[in-house]
Amino acid sequence: MKRKNIMKAILTTCFVVSIAMATACGAESKDTAKPEKTEKDVQKTAEATIEPEKTVEPMKVEKNTLLYSWKTGKKNTPGYEDKDEKIQPDCFYLSGERVFLDDTVNQRILIYKNGKYEKSISLEWNYDVKRMYYSATDHILKTVYEDLSYSEGPVYGTADYNVDDGTIVSEKQISDAKNILEDFYFRKNGELDTFYLNGEEDKVDMRNYGELKKLFSKDDFYESFSYDKEADKMDILCSKFHSKNNQMIEEEWITRIEKGKATTYAVPAPHKNALEVGALARINENLYQLAVEKDKVSIYVLQEKKLNGNKVEMYTRYVN
Repeated sequence: MKRKNIMKAILTTCFVVSIAMATACGAESKDTAKPEKTEKDVQKTAEATIEPEKTVEPMKVEKNTLLYSWKTGKKNTPGYEDKDEKIQPDCFYLSGERVFLDDTVNQRILIYKNGKYEKSISLEWNYDVKRMYYSATDHILKTVYEDLSYSEGPVYGTADYNVDDGTIVSEKQISDAKNILEDFYFRKNGELDTFYLNGEEDKVDMRNYGELKKLFSKDDFYESFSYDKEADKMDILCSKFHSKNNQMIEEEWITRIEKGKATTYAVPAPHKNALEVGALARINENLYQLAVEKDKVSIYVLQEKKLNGNKVEMYTRYVN
């Protein structure tokens, strides 16, 4: 079954890494009026023109490696709220020395160079960014966002930003009540593939999820976050739940499917909250993870290991 939205409300008390064997084991717009855009809202925080990134070769990763980390709640770092609902960074993108990091709390996208703040792009109040892609050739940051101005949905749109001045150069709505968007993935060249309910991706999902259900268990949860349509390669976040000594436990791992067959897997880096697919990204053939905690956010590059039958290491979280 798909993993979406099953653990958003769970708080974690502690976590460990364990080695385990996985055996066959319509949208209506809200009445809320859209506020007038002020000069501050459209401020283009372009302290300096960004130079294009050069293409880099994929990294050889021998272990999960911390690349960047920032404290939350500072002037030029992402916010984190945990009141009525948890609000935290949803997604990220890496390009050379730069990191593009969603800051949902402060309605902006933060841009860092070599880990240091460089500038930010302001977002509309209703744009909840879910996925990003940066084109170094033309300085365009492409985003897919959920439009929060709709009370029923979700409804998604795309917005492409000029990174130099923060202006939107192109945007459009890509789903509605009749066209329900299930998944979306940026290709290596930045083109967006969209898959709708009862559409083409359902067949791909059924095949790939079916492979995982045979390999692991039909009771586990599976959700894809990366799909190379041309090469027929999909990355899938896998998880399972069970109890031990009256304590709920979640175990997580990531599996890559190539042409319908599971080939490699990765163990997520330490994190306290439930791992969401927006926190995972396949970029330039490397696998990355955004780990979010109350006081900091971190980005890791993950080691991928050859899959040997159904034996995988898992990341284990004890949850309430």
